Amino acid sequence: MGDGDNQHVSFKGFKWTVGNEDVPALALVVDNYSKQLHICEPGDVGTDWAVAVATHPTVYLHSATNPATEYIKMYHDATNAYIDGVGATTVQILVAGTSEVSISGSAVSPTTTNGAALGTSALMWSDLFLASGGVIYFDNTDVTITHSSSLLTMVGGALTMGASGTPSGDLTLWGTTASYKVWFDVDGDTNGAWYFGADTKGIMTTWYGDTTGYYVKWDPSGGTNGTWYFGANTKGVDVNFYGIVTGCGIFWDAQGDSDQGTLNIGTAGGNQGVDLICYGATNTCSMKWDQSTDDLILNGTATQFIVNGTTDSTTNLTGSIQTDGGLGVTLNLIVGADGTGADVKFHGANAGRFIFWDANGDTDGAWYFGADTEGIMTTWYGDVTGYYVVWNPTTDTNGSWDFGVDDYGVDVRFYGQTAGDSMLWDASAGTLSFTGLSKIDIGLTGTPLVLTAGAPIFELYSTCAGAVGTSAEPFLVSTTLTGIGQVGGRARFYMTADVALGSWSNALKSDMVYGSSGRTTGLGSSFCAELKLSAGTTSGNYAAIEAELVSDTGASTGTATSFFYCNGGGTGVASIIDTDANFLTLGDALTVGSGKFIDNSITTGTGYGGLRVYIPGVGIRWIFLVSG
Repeated sequence: MGDGDNQHVSFKGFKWTVGNEDVPALALVVDNYSKQLHICEPGDVGTDWAVAVATHPTVYLHSATNPATEYIKMYHDATNAYIDGVGATTVQILVAGTSEVSISGSAVSPTTTNGAALGTSALMWSDLFLASGGVIYFDNTDVTITHSSSLLTMVGGALTMGASGTPSGDLTLWGTTASYKVWFDVDGDTNGAWYFGADTKGIMTTWYGDTTGYYVKWDPSGGTNGTWYFGANTKGVDVNFYGIVTGCGIFWDAQGDSDQGTLNIGTAGGNQGVDLICYGATNTCSMKWDQSTDDLILNGTATQFIVNGTTDSTTNLTGSIQTDGGLGVTLNLIVGADGTGADVKFHGANAGRFIFWDANGDTDGAWYFGADTEGIMTTWYGDVTGYYVVWNPTTDTNGSWDFGVDDYGVDVRFYGQTAGDSMLWDASAGTLSFTGLSKIDIGLTGTPLVLTAGAPIFELYSTCAGAVGTSAEPFLVSTTLTGIGQVGGRARFYMTADVALGSWSNALKSDMVYGSSGRTTGLGSSFCAELKLSAGTTSGNYAAIEAELVSDTGASTGTATSFFYCNGGGTGVASIIDTDANFLTLGDALTVGSGKFIDNSITTGTGYGGLRVYIPGVGIRWIFLVSG
């Protein structure tokens, strides 16, 4: 270079730098005034570059087209190095003649889409800093990640971490409080797991719906140990838990039952129910709805089904438990508690008909089968088919007890308050027996039964078609005396009268009536008295019949009083009885002779009359009343 005419140019050509004599270098030195070096075409040396005096050495590389306005300016200000593309839209970096990177006033970019990478697998940038509000664009806004204060927002696409069979690393999102985080553990539960918080470090988790105010939320501080909220008050959401089989699951319908909400365990349609098991604090104790058997089962000896009502039930609509179907109980059913009873009512199909357990009835509790004028049929069955006891309120005008049915009788036993005392109707034997009783009262001395004439209080009707020689005894009183010195032992018929009676009165009457074809081949009688003597009857007086008249002082004997009264009756009394009947007939065991039952050796005395006596084999004889 020459000196030229410019007074500020103080060098000529290139110079060697001698700062380091061991390493000499060639330097192109600018003048000490403008400190500029312009590189241009020869024809442009006269151009007024119109640039200010530089502070530091500056190199200008001018274009051939518009060299004064289009150039590259390069310099260093002792702090930074500068490259300025004046009059250019971009500054591009070429590699091997190919433009790879373009720098504009607003961006640094590859010169082609999907061009130069920012770093390589071997040479990586350490950090990337973006200003507040910075945006990362993928495929020209297909997906964007935008920064705002303390927030990154991704728009336009999904986020995939890892690949199938190639897991990503764990993902941790930290909260503002230490140890509180949301964490995805790729190895958790074998195939990956999300953790919302940590043990004792729960975090609030909310899932929103499309409609304002509807959400599902886990509140770790709700209740005592955390609470799930499926929706909010008046803004419930449906919840579905599906099983393996189609249609099976548990479904919460927030709008079911007129927006009150419905929990459906399974779905209708058959074979779409699900089992529901509720476990208790005691091992083996649980409540199970078994959908296969359509049963609600309480398992475990300590399991109870308790309903604590606040008011007493008055109808089936006010009770704590209501069922339109049946209620089956396999084991014990306990109503109330010891000392705290509860009423129980079972209604029939017709109004007013029910069975009622009144816990306070008759002070300590009472059963009512029906109500007054509203009786109900009550049946107790036995173990054998056809045998039962039934109360029928409609039979016999006012109702009746039936112990069995015809040809299917059942035993009936009544116990007394003394051990061993009972009355038994033995259906198989057809007998009514009394065991251990001291006596049987029909009416009492102070409150006797009121007898209506012609209507006996006690009636026994029987018939018998026994074999030849068998004795028919419809009524038997058998007494064995075991007390030394005791008296009596009889069956007693006692009658009193303190009024003037009619034409006849009897304490005991015996009737024997023969029909037109009736007869007895041996001896027939209306009354039979037998006395059997033994070797022990060595003393005492004995008679088959005892007739005794008892008279207190001042008593009257009336018109005629006797020990025996004999008379006849009927239309044939004069022609038959008075003519042919005997006062006394002696049997074959009694004979006639001197010193015999009939002593014919007595001839003394004066006769006053006699009683006709028939002696078999002898004929009619007379018993005369004689003097002496």
